Amino acid sequence: MPPPSDIVKVAIEWPKEYPKLMEIDQAAEVTHRWVVQDKKPLSAIIKEVCDGWSLGNHENFALQIADATNFYITEKNRNHIKNGSILRLTTSPYQTAVQLHERIQSSSMDAKLEALKDLANASRDITFAQEFINLDGISLLTQMVESGTEEKSADWSTFQADGAPFRNYRVQPEPGLALSETTEDNEALLLCDLLSFTLTAFVELMDHGIVSWDTFSVAFIKKIASFVNKSAMDTAVLQRSLAILESMVLNSQDLYYKVAQEITIGQLIPHLQGWVAPPPRPDQEGKPPARRTDQDIQTYTIAVINALFLKAPEEKRQEMSHILAQKQLRSIILSVSPSLLPFCTSPVGPPDYPPDLPFDLPPQSVIRSTAPINDEMAHQLYVLQVLTFNLLEDRMMTKMDPQDQAQRDIIFELRRIAFDVECEPNSSGSMEKRKSMYTRDYKKLGFINHVNPAVDFTQIPPGMLALDNMLYFARHHQDAYVRIVLENSSREDKHECPFGRSSIELTKMLCEILKVGELPSENCHDFHPMFFTHDRSFEEFFCICIQLLNKTWKEMRATSEDFNKVPEESARPHSAPFPKAALALGSVWMLIRKTSYRPAGAESAHVGNVCTCAARRWS
Repeated sequence: MPPPSDIVKVAIEWPKEYPKLMEIDQAAEVTHRWVVQDKKPLSAIIKEVCDGWSLGNHENFALQIADATNFYITEKNRNHIKNGSILRLTTSPYQTAVQLHERIQSSSMDAKLEALKDLANASRDITFAQEFINLDGISLLTQMVESGTEEKSADWSTFQADGAPFRNYRVQPEPGLALSETTEDNEALLLCDLLSFTLTAFVELMDHGIVSWDTFSVAFIKKIASFVNKSAMDTAVLQRSLAILESMVLNSQDLYYKVAQEITIGQLIPHLQGWVAPPPRPDQEGKPPARRTDQDIQTYTIAVINALFLKAPEEKRQEMSHILAQKQLRSIILSVSPSLLPFCTSPVGPPDYPPDLPFDLPPQSVIRSTAPINDEMAHQLYVLQVLTFNLLEDRMMTKMDPQDQAQRDIIFELRRIAFDVECEPNSSGSMEKRKSMYTRDYKKLGFINHVNPAVDFTQIPPGMLALDNMLYFARHHQDAYVRIVLENSSREDKHECPFGRSSIELTKMLCEILKVGELPSENCHDFHPMFFTHDRSFEEFFCICIQLLNKTWKEMRATSEDFNKVPEESARPHSAPFPKAALALGSVWMLIRKTSYRPAGAESAHVGNVCTCAARRWS
C-alpha cells in the first residue's frame, strides 16, 4: 500500500556517516473534534536526527537541500520537500553567519578568499541572508569595498608579459593558471578575487530586498562607479559593479542623482563593445592568445543605460537620446563598421590601445555579434528601444495651436515644397484669391479642413507628431513627397489617397504598434534591429510606410470613402507591419519595391487593412 501523500521519504546526510532514511509527516494532526495539532516541528525532526548521530546542541543545526543551491529547510518552505529528496544536516543559518562574519575578517588573504567564496554561495539563500544581515554584514562588506585595498589589483593595466606592459584592456583570469611567477602579480590576482567575491556576496544579499538601497554612502557609490569608469577592470568586478549601479538607480530616485554624477554614457560606451582580453600569458607560440567577447558585460552595460534613461528627468532624457542616436554608438550596438578600427582614437574606441598589440582585436557589436543574443540581452535591447520611442510621447500628446504662427509656418512649408510656390501671406494678389489658392492646395495636400488645416492636428494622439513626420518626409525625401502629393492630386476624387489625412492616421497607428508612451514589459524580448540603424528611425519608418500605404492604395484601387470604414480593431493590427528579420530600414524599402499587393478575398481597403496587408506581405 503506498504511503500517504503527506508523508515524504528522504535521506539525510552527515559527513563520515551513512545516510539516514527518514519519513517526514507534512500533515497537521487532528487530535479530536475541532482541535488541530500542528505537524511535527522541524526543530523536533532535527533533534531526532542529531540524537541518532549523538550530536548535542541540536539548535545549532539545520537541514539543507543537498544540491547546488544549498537552500535551508524552514517551516515556511518545508512543504517543497519532495519524496525521495536528499537532505543534508549542517550548521544553522545563524551559526554559519557568525562563522563567516568572523572568517571574512581574517588576516590571512587565502583564508579570507575561501570565506568570501562560501559567503557568496550561501548568500543566495534568504534564510542565511537574513541572519548575516542581522549581524550588520552588509556594512562590513561595504567597508571592505571602500577600503580600496583590492582596487588596484583589479586593474589589469599594470601587469607585465614578456617584459612589456599591457595597457588598458580587460582580462579574464582563468582558474588554476597564474599570470606570472612573481609574488607581486600573484598577490594582485588574489586581491582581485577578494574584491570579486566581496561584490558577488553583496549583490546576492541585496537581491533579497531586505536592506534598503538608500542606506549606502556616497563614498561607496563613488567606489563602485570607479570600477566601471576604469577601462582595464577585471570582468568579474566590472560585471558586479554594473549590476550594483543598475539596482541603485532603479530602486532609489535619490541614488539615481548620485550615480548620474559619477557615470556618463560616454564612460559606458567602451564596455558595450564587450572586449575581453586573456591574461598576459604567452601561448605555445610565444604570443598571447586571441581576445574573446563577453556578452554579459554588454548586457549589464545596456541595463545601466536603460536604468539611467528610465529614471532621468525629461530634459536629461532628451540629452541622453541625442547621445544614443549618434552614429558611432549605434554602430557599436548594431554593427561596427570595418572602417572603425579597434585602434581608433574616437570616443567609442578602446582608449589608449597600443598600436602594436601582437594579437587580433576584431571589432565587436551587440546585435550582429557572432554569438547568439541571449534572452536578457534581447530584453535590454527591447527596453532601450521602448524608452527611445517614448521620447515621442510629448509631441504625440501635444495639440496644435491654430493661432501659433510658428506651427502654421510648418504647414506653409509643406505647401511650398509640394507646389514650389511662395507661401508668404503678404504676396501679391487679393486676399480672396490667396485664400482660394491656399484652400485648393490644402485640399491637394489631403487635409480634412481645407480652410484651416491646423485643426487636423488638434486630435491627440497623434497631435503634433504627425506634422513632424510630414515635415521630415517633405524635407528629407522631397522627391517622393512631391510625387505622392502630385499623383493623388491628379487622380479622381474617389481614388485619391489624401496625404495629410493618411499621414495623421498612419502616425497614430505606428504609435500604437510601437507602444509609444507605454512602460516596457518585464518579459518582452521583441526588439527590432532596424530601429538602431538611423538616428531618426521613427521618422524614417514613417517615410517608408507612407510610401507603402500610397503604393498599396493604388494596387487595391481604394477610395476615399474607405477612410470612413475603419473599424476600431484596424488601429491595432495583430502583427506589426515590419519584418522582424530586417536589419536596416533600407532593406525594408527594397523589399517593398520588389513586392506587389495580391488580394486575399474581398477586403475593405481602409488604412488599417492596408497596413495589415503590408504586414502579410512582409512576413
